[in-house]
Amino acid sequence: MDQQSATKTQLIQAVIGFGIILALTHLLDTTGIVSDLSRQLIVAVVQIAGGTATDLGEAIVINQITLPWTQDCSGINALLLLWTITLWAQRQHRFSAFTGVRLLACIPLALLVNLARVMSVAAYRITFYPDWESPQLHYFAGFAFLLPCVPFLVPAARQRDRGYWLELLYLATVLSLVAPLILMPGGTLLALCSFVYLAQSQFKDWRQVGVSWLILPWLMLLWLMAGVAIALAASESLWIPWLLLAPTLVNRTLLTRPEGWLILSGTISALAMHDVWQIVVMGSLALMVWRHRTRAQPKVDTEQSPAANDSRVSGWQTSLLAVLILVPFLLPVMLQRDHELQPPPSGVMARQMAFNSYEIKLAGQPVDLTSFWYGPFGDGRHHALVSCMTFRGIELQPVDDFPGVYSGEGQWLAEFFIYDGQLLDSYPSYLLASFVPLKGPGVHVILAAPVDTVSVAYFKEEAARVAIRLAGLRG
Repeated sequence: MDQQSATKTQLIQAVIGFGIILALTHLLDTTGIVSDLSRQLIVAVVQIAGGTATDLGEAIVINQITLPWTQDCSGINALLLLWTITLWAQRQHRFSAFTGVRLLACIPLALLVNLARVMSVAAYRITFYPDWESPQLHYFAGFAFLLPCVPFLVPAARQRDRGYWLELLYLATVLSLVAPLILMPGGTLLALCSFVYLAQSQFKDWRQVGVSWLILPWLMLLWLMAGVAIALAASESLWIPWLLLAPTLVNRTLLTRPEGWLILSGTISALAMHDVWQIVVMGSLALMVWRHRTRAQPKVDTEQSPAANDSRVSGWQTSLLAVLILVPFLLPVMLQRDHELQPPPSGVMARQMAFNSYEIKLAGQPVDLTSFWYGPFGDGRHHALVSCMTFRGIELQPVDDFPGVYSGEGQWLAEFFIYDGQLLDSYPSYLLASFVPLKGPGVHVILAAPVDTVSVAYFKEEAARVAIRLAGLRG
């Protein structure tokens, strides 16, 4: 078989394989088999370990800590990723019995990965209660526990050096920060810009970076200081570009052209959500693609330099950089600020549900209108309503002709923010206002009403009226 036929066969094989995997994933997801197995396994392991666990279907209670159960918790995403890794590693070879065995092995591995993820989240929540972990930490736990599975599914990975595993850790960390933002305004562009940088990143030995060994330590120190500043300012939206600029991982060519910096700006959510800036960034992406197509392809040097094979050098370098890559998760915990209890203002009837969380009622407020007041937590800025509800397994849809109103689970929902004495009626405006470092997160107000008893127009009008009154009382 000639090379062209072999390539065509590999392509057909890959397409069919991925099609079967997606079909199986959809079937398992709709039937709930993986979700049921995951919950049963978690409850059994906790009970065997001497703890208490109860499966409520929509949640699991572990030692009196309630963990909401959503599609992301089921383990189906881990199974899909493991199957994808296996097929990707096999894409240049014919399928064999060993391929089938590895694909079957992905099922128990996915259950174990999900078990480790849920138990780590439960342990974190028990340790730091009443603070709630961020969605980013959830995704990171899921990605991180996938890494030990790679040698079982990709035999060639067992011979790879430390730099290969560092790149996998780097990939898992960036994806953990990107994943919760994809459904937010500008999230698709943010993810695309992040993938452009990730696709061109590669670990390099200090002697291969291309700058003086006297300058590189200062660059690393400057990068670390920037990370400390981000943590102190609770400006978590800057963690993605900070990671993408890791000195020994970033492709320096991206930073030598204006479009590279514009694409990097697209990884900042406060910029990626604006229509004008989206056009600028998309234009920069198109320019980068055009230059890549017209640029002569450099000759690939298959011989590694002595530095690339010097494990004594790469060992401590990769260890140091691995710790630095985890800074977005380590520093916020180490430097976490305890926010003051911020109850609703006087004149508001309030029932406390949790720390800085209240169900509230104003005099004269419609009976069908439910209001919630959320003060600051320990994980930085408030998240958008859509992101919060998705994290709890509820998909919201925007209502046509009524901006700022969403529907889901038989409810109309709207959100407002009270920040620095001002009422903000959208998440983009809140994110821009709270982008200033060293300021508190403000207050998040969420209003809801049943769709079968309240019209959307009436809900929007009354929700805005209640929010204005709350902001006035907050003064």
